[in-house]
Amino acid sequence: MLPSGGYIDSRMSAPHLEQGTAGCRFEAVATSAAAARSQASLLTALATLRCGEVVVTVESEPLADDDTDTQPVRMRLTLTQPVPHKRCVFGVASTLEPGPKDNDVSIYSTRMNPPRYPASAYREGRQGEAVLIMLIDDQNRTLGAVLERSSGHADLDEAAMAAAQDWTFDARGKQPEISRLRVPVNFTLN
Repeated sequence: MLPSGGYIDSRMSAPHLEQGTAGCRFEAVATSAAAARSQASLLTALATLRCGEVVVTVESEPLADDDTDTQPVRMRLTLTQPVPHKRCVFGVASTLEPGPKDNDVSIYSTRMNPPRYPASAYREGRQGEAVLIMLIDDQNRTLGAVLERSSGHADLDEAAMAAAQDWTFDARGKQPEISRLRVPVNFTLN
């Protein structure tokens, strides 16, 4: 249901994602109740983009909307489809469809250092393009990244995901709570 290959979120520790034919399950420890709410919203949005309607079962403690406690929160979510959909089969990789565009918002990078080319990939002459979906909140903080499309080489994908942890963005216009930005990362030998 969710893109395979990796997920990074700076507000989560010990994240674990399992996908199977019946659905997917996400577990992590969020830094706060607000981060847990945002993470649940983000995962639901990603799953909905990919699969249409989804059912979210929250197995962690309920979180009040006004809960601003900064204590860690253990969260568990299960996402399933009420009706099978042809563009989404749980446990099988597919691509995210682009979300709606807001013409009044422009997101741009303020720091986007290139990933380190893995030494073994460089020596072996391996090249490829990994495509990441960057998740940015309305305060221009990078929440995380999802590998949308693999380069075909695990070490190149991992290098792209690692570099994404340090990228920063800014925006012009009013942003939604979570914005998605598709970023291709090319590994080419000159």
